[in-house]
Amino acid sequence: MENYKVYLKVDREKIAFLNSIIEGYEGMAIQRTIDGKEGIVELISTLDFKKDLEEILRNLKDFLNIEIIKSENF
Repeated sequence: MENYKVYLKVDREKIAFLNSIIEGYEGMAIQRTIDGKEGIVELISTLDFKKDLEEILRNLKDFLNIEIIKSENF
């Protein structure tokens, strides 16, 4: 199974909130904080959930001030 990573920049005060949202979609993705001061997080998922995850991020983009830095399959 191929995996998918997304690196985001988010307001650092909202990292925990984003994690709560991601955890609410059980099994869709795992969130890791790469740099808490800069608000850089990594979401790890599978290609099966790629479209769903991207839709969630689009819906949260303005509210959480999300900027997608990079996404990749691995």
